[in-house]
Amino acid sequence: PRAPAGGEWYQPGYGPETRQGGQWGGPDRERWEAEQRAAREAQEQEQKQQRALWTLRQRFPGIEGGDKTLERFLEARRYDADEASEMLGSSLRWRRAYGFPVEPTQIVHQLAQGTIFQQGTDYEGRPVIYHIGPGVPPGATPQQVALAVRAAVYWMDQATKKSPDGKVTVIIVRDPTAPRGGGLNKLQYPRELAKIFELNFPEALATACVVPADGLFRGLWGVASRFVNEKTRAKINLLADQRDLLRFVPYQELLQSLGGGKAYRFALGDVEGIPKEWAEYHAKMQAQQFQQAPQWGQPQRALPAPPGPPGVPPGPAPP
Repeated sequence: PRAPAGGEWYQPGYGPETRQGGQWGGPDRERWEAEQRAAREAQEQEQKQQRALWTLRQRFPGIEGGDKTLERFLEARRYDADEASEMLGSSLRWRRAYGFPVEPTQIVHQLAQGTIFQQGTDYEGRPVIYHIGPGVPPGATPQQVALAVRAAVYWMDQATKKSPDGKVTVIIVRDPTAPRGGGLNKLQYPRELAKIFELNFPEALATACVVPADGLFRGLWGVASRFVNEKTRAKINLLADQRDLLRFVPYQELLQSLGGGKAYRFALGDVEGIPKEWAEYHAKMQAQQFQQAPQWGQPQRALPAPPGPPGVPPGPAPP
C-alpha cells in the first residue's frame, strides 16, 4: 500500500474513489479479494512443488535427466512426493530388467526401416518423433512386436534427453491402405507401448498428431479413447490433412514429405553408436530402393539388416 498526499492509505489499483464510508465496497472489493486468494493459492502451490522436488532430489541423487525427470514423475502424481517416489522407484527397477537404455545395435533392423525416428523441433523447441505407417507388419510375431516397442522406447529416450522440458511431440502418419488387422490396428503393439510410456515416461508427451484421420479411424478412436485418461486424450489431435501439422510444427522444421520445408531422409548413420560399416550398407540399400521412387510415408519393402562384424551373421543382435 502507499499513502497519497492527504495521508489516506489505499491498495494500488483501488483508489480512494472505491471507498464507501471508510470501507471498500461493491465489485472492486470482491475483485481484490479474488486476486488475493488466487495469489495465495499460487504461492502455496509453488511452495508445495518446490518441497516435493527437494524431497525427490534427496531420495534420488544423480538421477539421469536431473530435475526434468523428477518433475515429470511429480506432475504425474500431482506433486505427491511419496507417490512420485514409488512410481520412480518402480521405473528404475523396470529399467534394470528391460535393459535400459536400449542399445541401438540390438534393434538395428527396426531402426533401418526408418519408420520411426526423431527429427526437428516444434514451436516450443521440443524434439519431434515421426511414426510412419504401421508399427509392426501384419501377422507380426511377439518377438517382432517386442523389438518394435524397443525401437520406440529408444527414440523416446533420445528425444526426452534433448527436450528443454523433457516433453516431446509425436506425429503419427497413418497408411489408410494398410491391411486390416495389421500395423497400428494390431492392439498388442500400441498396448505394450502405451503401458511402458505411461509408467516410465510419464508426462513426456506434449502433443500427438495423427494424420490422415478419416471417418473410420475417428470412429475407432472414439471407442479406444474411453480407455485413455482425460489428460492424455486432450493431447491427441486427429488431423484430416497434413497441412494442419503446421499448427504444431514450424514450416522449416516439418518434413517436406508432409508439406514442410525440411529436406530430410532417415539414414542409419544418423543413429549414434551404429558401426560405420552398417551405416554404409544401409545407405547403399536405401539408394537402391529409392531408385524405384516409392511414395515416402507409404509401405515400403523392408530393407535387409546390415551385416554384422566378422564372424557374426547379418541381422540385429538378440534382445
